[in-house]
Amino acid sequence: MSDLLSRRRQLTTLRTMEKNRLKIMPKTLASLINPNLTAIKNQLIKVDAKLLKLIEECPEYQEKNEILQSMPGIGNVVAFSLLADMPELGSISSKEAAALIGVAPFNRESGSHKGQRRIKGGRYQIRTVMFMAMMSAIQCNPVF
Repeated sequence: MSDLLSRRRQLTTLRTMEKNRLKIMPKTLASLINPNLTAIKNQLIKVDAKLLKLIEECPEYQEKNEILQSMPGIGNVVAFSLLADMPELGSISSKEAAALIGVAPFNRESGSHKGQRRIKGGRYQIRTVMFMAMMSAIQCNPVF
């Protein structure tokens, strides 16, 4: 599952690169770039289908996936990332999970020195995906 997710990230990066090229290149070259975008899109669809199939085949993944996607803003991409990159999910506390993702603030204090609390470290790939999910959840639910 991690390998498929890694490939998905690579394809997403390639798609972004090609879209950027499409914007800066002359319109006459669009016919050379658009086939690449179509091929990347088709590969992304295949990778997503394989990831969904893996989840369907494993009862543990199925259960976790249902719980994850019951939350507004959480879709397949976030579920894939959490299932593949954070296998300890479900067996650790929320504070431990926040620390592993890198969103828990850490103190910068020593003796009488009081520094600012900052987030650092963690699994940046999950943090990035979770940020986008949170932006989506904010639009769906004003409580967020």
